Amino acid sequence: MTSSTVHSRSGSRVGRRRVGAARIGVLLAVLPVMAGTYVAVTSGGIYVDYRKFRDQMVVHGRLAQTMDDQKILQALQSSAERLDLPAGATANIRIQRAVAVREIHIESEYEEIIELPFYRWAVKLRPSVRVSF
Repeated sequence: MTSSTVHSRSGSRVGRRRVGAARIGVLLAVLPVMAGTYVAVTSGGIYVDYRKFRDQMVVHGRLAQTMDDQKILQALQSSAERLDLPAGATANIRIQRAVAVREIHIESEYEEIIELPFYRWAVKLRPSVRVSF
């Protein structure tokens, strides 16, 4: 970093100005924003897939009156494969019906890995819906 002396119009010395200090200040202010954006983009896709899978659970829960559990299970497994979810999402799908109250409860559990440059984070996701039909 270089310094230069600033003079007034009369020629008297006003003070020293640090050249480049503003650039470093801006860089330090932008750095956390960029890091946060990187983490959000990296983990955002996982959240979007979670919501899509959960929406499919709701759709098939509403169709429970016309579909048996095996068909619902197959449809949800194919949805999980289309979304490229981990194998645990398809293996852990549980369907429970409450015939007396005409309700179905569908749930699953799986783990996603978020890899950042110096950190690896395992996130356990548990999509679950309870739908009356």
